[in-house]
Amino acid sequence: MHLLGSKMKMVHETKVIAGGGVEAIRIQANPADINVSVGTGDDIHVLLEGKISESIANKLEFSVQQNGGILDIDIIKHQGKFFGVMATNLSLHVTVPPKIYDDFHVTSSSGDCVVNNIETKSYTGIASSGNHIAARLRVTGRLMLKASSGDMLVKNCHADSVMAWVSSGSVHIRDLTSKQAKYEASSGEIVLHTDQLEGSTECKVSSGNIRIRGKSFSGDLDCRATSGNVNIDSDAYPENLRVDCRVTSGSRKVRIGGLTATEKQKNSFSGVRGDAKANSICAVTTSGNISIMD
Repeated sequence: MHLLGSKMKMVHETKVIAGGGVEAIRIQANPADINVSVGTGDDIHVLLEGKISESIANKLEFSVQQNGGILDIDIIKHQGKFFGVMATNLSLHVTVPPKIYDDFHVTSSSGDCVVNNIETKSYTGIASSGNHIAARLRVTGRLMLKASSGDMLVKNCHADSVMAWVSSGSVHIRDLTSKQAKYEASSGEIVLHTDQLEGSTECKVSSGNIRIRGKSFSGDLDCRATSGNVNIDSDAYPENLRVDCRVTSGSRKVRIGGLTATEKQKNSFSGVRGDAKANSICAVTTSGNISIMD
């Protein structure tokens, strides 16, 4: 952000670290956008560039330190009294060698974060104010994302388990595979678009919609909206399936070929196809509509 009348100082600092002994990376930036990608060499390249108001330039600390197998990359704006206009337009670029890391942790206090092509046993992304994009991640353990204000986009990723929370913003998932996933939005929507939705998936929104679209579905899906709609659409559902849905104030519509209704009332529906214990869909809304269609 550049403000009219502010005196800006150019920033361009680079650091290079041998990547052979680094097993975990922790990045913390306040304030800066973060871009993480995989390079072709054996070294880790860190670049901080952009502009910052002269009034706060001496309060900005850029630190890259290795402690054993852990590499800490920090951009910290120290607290204090400032005079005049304060503005920053900084970007942190981190390029890492291709390898499987033990842990990858990225925290952004004010700015967007984009992470691409990382392979790691666990990944954590936290954003206080800004968007978080995770693309083509391969996580053998847990993938966890949390945002206070901003949207999340996760695409073409794989993880054993996924947990994502956003207080004010939306969660967009595209082509993510996992055994277990849990998504939650306080004010915003949850959108899942994937060729194959499998495993155990939970979606919960307080104010917003849940929209799920896929070519095939298997596993257990639980969707709950306090104020908003739930829409589930799949080209193919498993032959063995149980469906339960309930609305307090709103309409419900279920259309799946071969599904036999076991309970059908104005505000609730239950149905089975084949062995009802194998796969399940549960959808609940307090104020909103439910649509489950093939």
